[in-house]
Amino acid sequence: MFLFPILLAIPIYALISGAFKRARSQARVHAGSSRAYGLWQNAYYCHRCGTVFWPLPPAPGVPHRVALTPNQFRWHVWSAGGYAKL
Repeated sequence: MFLFPILLAIPIYALISGAFKRARSQARVHAGSSRAYGLWQNAYYCHRCGTVFWPLPPAPGVPHRVALTPNQFRWHVWSAGGYAKL
């Protein structure tokens, strides 16, 4: 009789804690989306050589006028948005 409420509380606790973790993660993604989009929007992709570059520096610490591979470009965008730590 006493075990029944405890057994019901375990799934409820799991659902609530999962919802809070998801909300926290979504808040971090939403907070960094404007910074990441700013870098993404100002970049140019060369289809011939398969590289990405920024003609002007969109943010401090971002290399401009340097050819980057798509993976390097993705790393810079994710780092600016704070997604690398998710």
